[in-house]
Amino acid sequence: MSSMNASVQPTAVRQGATPEEVSDGAITIIGAPIDPAPGHRSSTALGPNALRLALDDVLSVFHDSSSGAIEDEDSGTAFKLNPATPLLDIGDLVTPISVDAMKSVFELIESSSAVPIVLGGSRDLVSSCLESVASLDAEIACVHLSPKMLPGDHAQGVNTCFVGTNGLIPQELWDDATAANAPVICAGQVYEDGVETAVQSLSAFLQNQELVFWHIDAAVVDSGHAAGTPDLNIGGLSPEQLLAILDGVAQETRVVGCVVTNVAPSFDKRGLSEFVAAEALLRVLSPRLVLSEA
Repeated sequence: MSSMNASVQPTAVRQGATPEEVSDGAITIIGAPIDPAPGHRSSTALGPNALRLALDDVLSVFHDSSSGAIEDEDSGTAFKLNPATPLLDIGDLVTPISVDAMKSVFELIESSSAVPIVLGGSRDLVSSCLESVASLDAEIACVHLSPKMLPGDHAQGVNTCFVGTNGLIPQELWDDATAANAPVICAGQVYEDGVETAVQSLSAFLQNQELVFWHIDAAVVDSGHAAGTPDLNIGGLSPEQLLAILDGVAQETRVVGCVVTNVAPSFDKRGLSEFVAAEALLRVLSPRLVLSEA
């Protein structure tokens, strides 16, 4: 993986590493600092480092605890980070990002059973990530937490589910989803039918998948709650709805990798957009990253 810039500031949360040092089962962060095409709101190239800092903040609660554990006051369940699952950071891909470079990232799944986490970066990353996932010798499904459907969201042979779809979607993309039997859980349905119905629909999809690649698009959250994305999303999911849906399927996530896109820090000085995205990422990773004890 020669197209890496591995200058990563290690923290108590993330360990700096080289690709050669990635260990079996490690959750492995790779930055993809790219902006969308000219003419769009940008600053997503700043997304990877903003997400790194947000993830550090989200996980600092474990490191600030003297016991290394936190407790849910309602259930009495204690949670701690899994010592057998290191969180490594191997730096950023050098731009422009080639297809071969992206494929080498996802080869970590087969070579070391690692869980690659691509921090973006523009929404354009998703098609190259899915192309790389589809090239692996494994049956891997995909869940898009995104308001949009784009042509690259359907990779050949990859079962797909959309959550949080909102706004105008081209008819041909709806037809593609229908033809592929891809479940679509729209944001409007979540508001009308409730989070529990969305959880049931997503759970039904996940139960039939062995491995799942996740796409967290920061724009899935309504722009009134988190404005730090290149796109406006009026009527999108609230942060509470997004996190409740992911909490509801926590035991079914079967995560093999993830890409987080559309974090544009320049448009959200409060940092809520990257914080919500980091919280969503933690929930997707929780079956591997977090242990629970009653």
